[in-house]
Amino acid sequence: MLFILLIFSAIKLTDSWCRPTERADVVFIIEESYSMGEMVFPSEWDYQKSFLAKIVDQMYIDPNNGIRVGGVTYNNEPTVRFYLDTHTTKSDIIDAILNIGTTRRESVYENDTDLVYKGLETAYDSVFLSSRGDRADAPNYYIYTTDYIFPDDDPYTSGLNIRFSGDSYIWALGVKSAVTQSALVQSVGSDGRYYTGSSFRTLNTVDHAKEFWELFRGCPLIDPSAGIYFPLLYFEDPALATSSTETCEQDEEMMFLLQDSMFEIDCCGIITAWEFYPCAPGVVQFMVWSLVSGSTYVLKAIQEVHVTVGDLGTSVNYTIPEEDRIAIVAGDRIGWRTKTKNIISYQSCDYQKDRYCPQNTYRTKFTDEPSEYMQFDWSEHLVNSSHVEKLPNRGYTLKVYANNNTQVSFDESYYLTSAADHWPIGTRFTSFEILGQDYKENVTFSWIMESPYIYLNESYRSIQVGRALQRAGRPYGMLGYIAQLQVVDTCRHTSTATFSVETFNRPPVITNLPKEMSVLETQKGDEFLYKVDVHDPSVPPDPVCCTLLENARPKTVNFELRHNGSDFLLYTFNESVFSYHNINSYMLNVCCEDGFGTVQGIIKIDVKQVKAKKYYKPPPWFVIAMVASLIPISVLVTSACVLLVQTFFFD
Repeated sequence: MLFILLIFSAIKLTDSWCRPTERADVVFIIEESYSMGEMVFPSEWDYQKSFLAKIVDQMYIDPNNGIRVGGVTYNNEPTVRFYLDTHTTKSDIIDAILNIGTTRRESVYENDTDLVYKGLETAYDSVFLSSRGDRADAPNYYIYTTDYIFPDDDPYTSGLNIRFSGDSYIWALGVKSAVTQSALVQSVGSDGRYYTGSSFRTLNTVDHAKEFWELFRGCPLIDPSAGIYFPLLYFEDPALATSSTETCEQDEEMMFLLQDSMFEIDCCGIITAWEFYPCAPGVVQFMVWSLVSGSTYVLKAIQEVHVTVGDLGTSVNYTIPEEDRIAIVAGDRIGWRTKTKNIISYQSCDYQKDRYCPQNTYRTKFTDEPSEYMQFDWSEHLVNSSHVEKLPNRGYTLKVYANNNTQVSFDESYYLTSAADHWPIGTRFTSFEILGQDYKENVTFSWIMESPYIYLNESYRSIQVGRALQRAGRPYGMLGYIAQLQVVDTCRHTSTATFSVETFNRPPVITNLPKEMSVLETQKGDEFLYKVDVHDPSVPPDPVCCTLLENARPKTVNFELRHNGSDFLLYTFNESVFSYHNINSYMLNVCCEDGFGTVQGIIKIDVKQVKAKKYYKPPPWFVIAMVASLIPISVLVTSACVLLVQTFFFD
């Protein structure tokens, strides 16, 4: 048969829940007897009510999507104190429990016989009614208190009828003599729970209330490797299956979905292991489906388990690596697909004999390779030239192990960062990381203290400038903007981080100082040399003042910086004197400030030497030599010309 195994783990949870916490109708059936109403104050009666109030304080009370609570007291005869739709808030329910009267203590409680079964039957007949707030789509929980079950009391038979009437469960809170009574354990059956203590006085603590609620609502889960588990809804363990008890299908490429309400995941947690009895070697593609609407589901995750020939003849228990454990929430469904004939065996059962016999297992032939996030309509109609068929009275030999999910948290609880007040919108202040996010788990973010100047970028897990920052009034960090961000995982674990942004007024920026420039040593005074561009990034800009510092190297008065109202201009001084031989370069220090900060820059100015031009005058002998050298050349040229003429014209 199909087994979904939920195992209790005593770890401390914060605000996660299983289906009972999320949506359930609960009636407290409270013992009202002499032994509870001892003539002292506070009495066991008071401690009992106080303990139940503390349990309610742990609940998620919501008349639509959460828990509804009713109250019945019982003694010789039961009394309805309030119905499931009488109170809709946590505070009203707590007040109703604490204010249940005790005025009849002396006359009623003396030597009385309190009968649990009458309280159970009254809750069934008079409180769990649709006209009194009972919801057909929410499980019913009968939680009764007792300090002793009388021999003529029969909570087991009444409880059995209730449990077989539908999605109903019996829980017991036992103290004093009831702790050791087998009738207490028998009354809740295999699908109920009981919680005990020496007295309600000792139980009346927040820690006990949390422990009880943890047992009631929590995913009672633990890894199968631990060897400790609490069985909930199964007929036979896969480890006990044999070839003689199992049936194997021969159809290939079949995809399955388990639709019975008992196999709906009612916990928020993570899947930790798959256990099944294999029929053949191959690959099982285990699937987790989430409801979209109607009969349409989206494939949330796929996890493959390989079965070898050596695995046949015994159960396969596959513990999932921690990083691959799929996050699940209430309402998710389990399915699988195999490329070959179905690997997971099944057994036939009869719903008339066993109310847990699955009636709503669906399968279809699916030849394509499934992909995560694909949607599929599991209603009974033609799909891919095949059809979805319903398989009643058939339980597949499969166990699903789960555990509470990993609690999410920010990598830091306090982030302190600084930012210039001119940073544009979208500039990143800082990044953060979320720890404990499980595989396929979605987390949601919300501001619990918001600042319009801080924007959350979920994709990059960072906070950014959300609005033009105000001009800071200091040149150093100040606590300008604070916001608190909360992250919530699928199990309602929460973590909060504070982001504090210190803004500062950045000094002005000199944008165009040259690496070097030069002047001639003949440079005159009172002449323009260079314009210094200065930008103040604040919005609006701060007024800026620029000067030449006196620490020029070497010290000089040859330069001055003037302001014409909009620009800062470098000039030579009126009486400037430059000499290349004396000083061939200057290092000027330009300083600009806006009242909040200063910026400095260096200008190197080289002095270039100016040399006088000298003209060459040849000596007198140079001219005589030139004339003397030209005479033979002239004679030679004349002779050549005469010879040429005679040759052409007179020969």
